[in-house]
Amino acid sequence: MSCQAPSHVACRQKRRQASLSTSTATDVNMDEIRRLTTYLFDRCPKMDHHNLALIRGDRKNPSWQGPSLEQYQRLHEYIRRQ
Repeated sequence: MSCQAPSHVACRQKRRQASLSTSTATDVNMDEIRRLTTYLFDRCPKMDHHNLALIRGDRKNPSWQGPSLEQYQRLHEYIRRQ
C-alpha cells in the first residue's frame, strides 16, 4: 500500500492486548483510509477501534485541507460497520 497522502497511522497496545488505530483525514486521502481500514480489520480481527480524525492546526503542507462533510460522513459510517 503506497502512502501518497498524510494518512498518519498510529497503533498502540493496551494492557488487555487490544489494538487501536488512528487515521487523520484530509481532502486527498479518504480512499486510502478506506483501503487501510479494510486491511487492518481483515488482518487484525481483534482490533477494537479505528479512530478517524480531521486534519487541523498547522499542516506540514499548507495546501492540505479537510475532506468535505459528505466524504467524512461516508467514511465514518464505513469504519463503524467494520
